Amino acid sequence: MTEDEFKRYLEAGRIARTVKGHVLGLVRPGAGVLEVAEMIESLIRSMGGEPAFPVNISIGSVAAHYTPGVGDKGLFPERGLAKIDFGVHIDGYIVDTAITIDLGGGFERILSASREALERAIKRVAPGVSFRDIGVIVDETARRYSLKPIRNLSGHRIDRYKIHAGESIPNYPERLVPWKFREGGVYAIEPFITDGAGLVSEERLATIYSVKRSKMKGSGLEERILREAISRFKGLPFCARWLSDLGADVATALERLAGQGVLNRYPVLTEITGGQVAQFEDTVVIYQGTVYILTSSPP
Repeated sequence: MTEDEFKRYLEAGRIARTVKGHVLGLVRPGAGVLEVAEMIESLIRSMGGEPAFPVNISIGSVAAHYTPGVGDKGLFPERGLAKIDFGVHIDGYIVDTAITIDLGGGFERILSASREALERAIKRVAPGVSFRDIGVIVDETARRYSLKPIRNLSGHRIDRYKIHAGESIPNYPERLVPWKFREGGVYAIEPFITDGAGLVSEERLATIYSVKRSKMKGSGLEERILREAISRFKGLPFCARWLSDLGADVATALERLAGQGVLNRYPVLTEITGGQVAQFEDTVVIYQGTVYILTSSPP
């Protein structure tokens, strides 16, 4: 990693930390999820960054991959765990972070377990350490609170314009983990903790997409959407409201493109027994032998 690349990660992290500081003031019972998502994304842009993916607002047993659509009328409930997961990039250099808010109270145990799991996991990050060690720590922490980690959600290595760069950091003691932390690596550590069974399943609904193939047969709106998605997002995930300037039928066209195998779709992920889910996440970088927490305490 060059010094210039490191500085871009630092700047993306600075923006993410500032935005995260505003989230608690935005999320409250009765607030509109669409309005909150758009305010977060606008704040990122106003500070000189770009959203690395549409803001995920996942409430209660929904663990990940929900972003509000155009005209979404959903409101934050009086009670439940609201997870706000967002990313910032500077010229493709990405940081990824998340916090959970306990709406109405009553879920402090899950919050504490997830927060502690993240703190303990980050302390273990160092060059040469196996990703499996993180899974052991997250699992031990969750079980000490009589809770479970979500086994089929994980942290991940980050690369330029790639949020998930092919290496997964488990949240349980997976035996066959080939990867280790290394110098110059950027990693998102994100324990998901639940009072449910510890697994998520895919719902039919998807509101987030990414480009899978750069060419397609056809013309009209779908071809224009593909062209614009490639140009605007450079392989990063996007949603229908980010392309709403292209017409009223964008959401339907995105589903058609996904059905043709042109786009990846990311279904909403829900805990299989309806358990509440908490998530805390930070991005770290290993630069010149030192671990920097980009999205939490200032480096």
